[in-house]
Amino acid sequence: MMVLAATYALNVSMTSDAFGRASEGKISILRDATLGLGPDMAAIPDRSTQVPLPHRPENNDSGFAHYRLAFTVDSEPTHERHLALCVPRWSSNPSVWIDGQRLLNHEQGQIDFKQLSRPAFVPLPMRLTPGEHRLDIRLRTVAGTFPGLSEIWFGRHELLANECGALQDLQVGMRLGGLMLMVFIAIVSISVYASQRDRLSMGFAMAALSWCLHALVVLGWLGPMSDNTWITWFMVTRPMTGFFGFYVALCLIQNRHRSLEWALLGLGLIAYLALALLPMQLWQTWLMGVAAIIVPATLAMGFYLLWYASSKSGYLSDFAFAISMFFGVGVNALDLARAKELLPYSLLSMTHWVAPFLALSIGLLASERLVRYLRYKKEAAWQLKQELAAQRKQLAAYHEEIQTQREKILLTEERQRLVRDMHDGLGSQLISASALIKSGPIQDARSAELAALIDHALLDLRSMLDVFSSPRQVDQDDTQDTVSLLLAMLRHRLAPVFRSQGIQFTWQTAAMPHAFLASDQDRLQLLRLLQEACTNVIKHARAKSVTMCTHVSDSVIVFEVQDDGQGIDAAKAGTVKRAGHGMANMADRAARLGAELVVESSTDGTCVRVIFQR
Repeated sequence: MMVLAATYALNVSMTSDAFGRASEGKISILRDATLGLGPDMAAIPDRSTQVPLPHRPENNDSGFAHYRLAFTVDSEPTHERHLALCVPRWSSNPSVWIDGQRLLNHEQGQIDFKQLSRPAFVPLPMRLTPGEHRLDIRLRTVAGTFPGLSEIWFGRHELLANECGALQDLQVGMRLGGLMLMVFIAIVSISVYASQRDRLSMGFAMAALSWCLHALVVLGWLGPMSDNTWITWFMVTRPMTGFFGFYVALCLIQNRHRSLEWALLGLGLIAYLALALLPMQLWQTWLMGVAAIIVPATLAMGFYLLWYASSKSGYLSDFAFAISMFFGVGVNALDLARAKELLPYSLLSMTHWVAPFLALSIGLLASERLVRYLRYKKEAAWQLKQELAAQRKQLAAYHEEIQTQREKILLTEERQRLVRDMHDGLGSQLISASALIKSGPIQDARSAELAALIDHALLDLRSMLDVFSSPRQVDQDDTQDTVSLLLAMLRHRLAPVFRSQGIQFTWQTAAMPHAFLASDQDRLQLLRLLQEACTNVIKHARAKSVTMCTHVSDSVIVFEVQDDGQGIDAAKAGTVKRAGHGMANMADRAARLGAELVVESSTDGTCVRVIFQR
C-alpha cells in the first residue's frame, strides 16, 4: 500500500500543469474553454458550454471535439517578443485556428501516432494585434481511444520553446529509455532461456517483449496502419505485460503451481476471445474489465510474493519484483483512472517507469544466481576435494591391504614349503627310525623306550605341521574355526596311539568362538599342552579310557582331559622327577596362553583342565 500511495503522490506531482507553474509569471496558462462536438466550428455557441482544462471528452458519433479558448495579447509582437502556444497533452490529429486562420492541420489521413499525447509547440503569427483573440482546437475522437486536451501555455516564443521541448524530452526520452531497457532485458532473458531452458527466463522475455511491442505501438513505430488496426494493436498489447508479469511471479515461487498457470492461460484466451467478439465501441469497457481482474490478482500475488520472500526464499529479487508489480499496478491504474476522468487528463503517464523496476529485479535475480552459482561451485570444489582425499585414503588403504595380502600369501607359501620339507624330510626319517627299531632283532626295554620317544617326537612334529598348515585367523573377517579344526587333527593323530595301547578314546568338543587363539604360536602351545596331558595318560596313568572334551560358555572356555587311571600320586612312585617336570611344562604353557591349569587327581583317575576366561 505504501508503494501504491507513493506512486499516486509521484504521479500527481508530475503533471503538465505543475511543470508549467515553474514558469508561471512569465507565461499564461489557459484553463477555460468552450466545448462543441462535431466538425463544424459554427456548431459552438459563443461562451455557452464551458469546460475546465484539462478535459477528456467522450467519444461521439461525429468523431470530433471542438474547443474554443480566448487569450489576450498585451502588445504588438516583434522578433524579440514573438509569441507561441504549447499544448502539453492532446489526442491525435489536432487542427488549430487563430481568429479563424488555420495554423495546424493534422485531420487528414490516419491517426498521427507519433504526436499522440505528446507536447506540441505552435508558433503564433507575427501580425497578432494587441487585444483579445480566439483560439480553436479540433481533435479527433476515435472510438477505442482516450481523447482529451490539457491546459494550454501562452507566452514568449523562446521561453515556451524551451519549456515545451523540455517536457517533450522528458516524456519521449523516458519512453525511449524504457523501451531500450526492456529490449536489453528481452535479449538477456532470451539468451538465458536458449541456454538453460529456464521458465523464469522465458517469463521475463515474454513480459519484456510484450512491453516493447506496446511501446512500439504507442510510439507509432510499427509503420502506417489504419485507425482500427492501431486501436486493435493497442488493446491487444496493453494487458499482455500484466499476464506475463503474473506468470513471472509464479515462476519466482519454487513450488510450481500448474493449476494457476493453466488458469492464467485460460483467462488470457477468454479475454482475447471476448475482445475479438466485442464491437470496437465496447473495447474501452473490455479493457476496464480485464484491468478489474488483473489488478486485484496482481496485488494478491505481490503480497504473496512478499510473504514468500520474507518467510522462505529471502531473495532480494523476489522483494524487488513484488515492488515492481505494485508499481506497475499503480501506474496502470492511474492511467485507467485518467481515462475515466477520475484523475486530471494532464497527469503524465508513468508506465515506462516500470522498466527500471523490472530491470532492478532482473539484475538482483542475476546477481543472486551468480552468487548462488559461485557458492555452489565453491561447495562443489570443496566436496570434490573431500571426495578426492577420501578416495586417496581409500586407495592407500587398498594398497596397504593388497600389500598385507601379498605378504600373507608369501608367508603362507613359505610355511607350506617348510611344512612339505619337514614332512618329507624329518617326518620320513622319524617314521623310518621308529619302524627300524620296532622291527629290529633285539627288542628290549631300551629299544621300546627309544621307539616311544621317536613316536612322541613324530606326534609333536605332526602337531606342529598341522598348526602351520592350518588356516590363519589373523583377519577379523575370518570365520573359520581353526582351533576346532586342529583339535580334530589332534584326535586323528591320538586315536591310533590310544588304540595301540588298548585305551578307549572318547572325543567331545564344541565350536570355538570367533578369533579364539588367533596366532599360530598360541594354537601350537594349546596342542602341545593337550598332547602332553594325553602322553602322561599313556605313560603313567594305566587308564582304560580317556575323554577329551571342551566347554564353551559366556564366561569361560574349558579344555578337559579325563582318564580313569591310578592318579598322579600313584604314578609318582617310579618316575617322580619326570612327572613333576611334565606338569611344570604344562603349567608354563597355560600361563603363556593366559589360561589357568587345574589338575584334579584321585584314585579314580585324573582330570586336567585348561580354563580360558572370556
